[in-house]
Amino acid sequence: MVENSSKPEMKIRVLHIITRFIRGGADENTRYTAEALDPKYYWVNLLAGGESDFSYLDEIGKEVSVLVIPELKRNIDPVNDLIAFLKIFKLIKSRKYHLVHTHTAKGGFIGRMAAALAGTPIIVHTLHGVTFHDFMSPLRKHLYILLERLAALVTDLFITVGDDLKTRYISRNIGSSEKYVTIRSGIDLKEFWEARELPNDFIAVEKEKLGIPHSDVVVGTISRLEPRKGHIYLLRAASRIVSKFPNIKFVIIGDGYYKTFLEEEVKNLNLTEHIIFLGHRKDVPKLIALMDIVTFTSLWEGLPRALVQAAAVGKPIVTFDIEGAREVVEEGVNGFIVPPQNIDLLTEKLLFLATNLPIAQTMGLQGRKRVNNCWDVETMVQRTSEVYEELISRKLSSSKLLGRNEIHTGCR
Repeated sequence: MVENSSKPEMKIRVLHIITRFIRGGADENTRYTAEALDPKYYWVNLLAGGESDFSYLDEIGKEVSVLVIPELKRNIDPVNDLIAFLKIFKLIKSRKYHLVHTHTAKGGFIGRMAAALAGTPIIVHTLHGVTFHDFMSPLRKHLYILLERLAALVTDLFITVGDDLKTRYISRNIGSSEKYVTIRSGIDLKEFWEARELPNDFIAVEKEKLGIPHSDVVVGTISRLEPRKGHIYLLRAASRIVSKFPNIKFVIIGDGYYKTFLEEEVKNLNLTEHIIFLGHRKDVPKLIALMDIVTFTSLWEGLPRALVQAAAVGKPIVTFDIEGAREVVEEGVNGFIVPPQNIDLLTEKLLFLATNLPIAQTMGLQGRKRVNNCWDVETMVQRTSEVYEELISRKLSSSKLLGRNEIHTGCR
């Protein structure tokens, strides 16, 4: 645990809670938000569960105090969940946070209920993705909706990363529409916009480094390696594509526990010469630049950051029809949207673009127009700060709550 040495009693005390802190979209979003709060006005803590990537936690700025509760984990475990709840409640009660901001399903539910019981004045929850979906049993889905409705009763504000996500939750009577605001998940777009201008010679060299012939078409995907990301559907589509169009490579960026299984599937499908696993990479903009097509086969999301990144670089996209996809991809304009798990259509659209590169390039150029500053990190943190300030001015107007005569919120 790393503590910020400044005096918290003179500032607005904020606690972010996330189930596991890993190198993913929700986690980057949480990190950007926590680090961006002005330390002159805010004392910020970030609490993560025991399944977190501790090397990534170590990268968080020194102005944010990091805490870990080992019992906070993704899978349901009554004993660990109760221990995590009690520890979080005790922490919130002792530190008297003014604002608790939760993220992800388990951390979101336990964190909000603990904060409410502890009397936290302001409770905010960010929806990075849907917690109930059609790929779970009806009973489990109904239970999750009921839990979300319960947590909504103590939630002052929901921040959703996309409009589709907001619509789904409101339609399920999870809080009133007045409690929702959409703030796009922030991405450092500068590098992606710059990647548009990389010269062909540079791209040829980068392809050579990966062992890809210059004439081969490159299809890429970017996501964590876990079942819900749907890589298996891409591999099965790739198996069909290479039999008709062998001059193609599939580049998979991302890491995760599912990698061993996927590598075995690559062998079983005789795709060893066509699939390249790159693991976690920090040079994603450059890698997208060498792709001819970007595909995304996740079964559920909130708003896929990989699609925004691909569009920013100017690449055509083939994606499953999930939350947020239509906020980035317009059917037939900058890509294609196919039903989840539909390998036939996925194969058809990827093969069409791979064999019609001039059309693919034109579609990619259209995609650039769909990504603007609304997706930028600075816009996200600025809008989040404004939301905080509005809630603080509305709910912490009494000097008695803060124990001093005036409130310094950073409002400007």
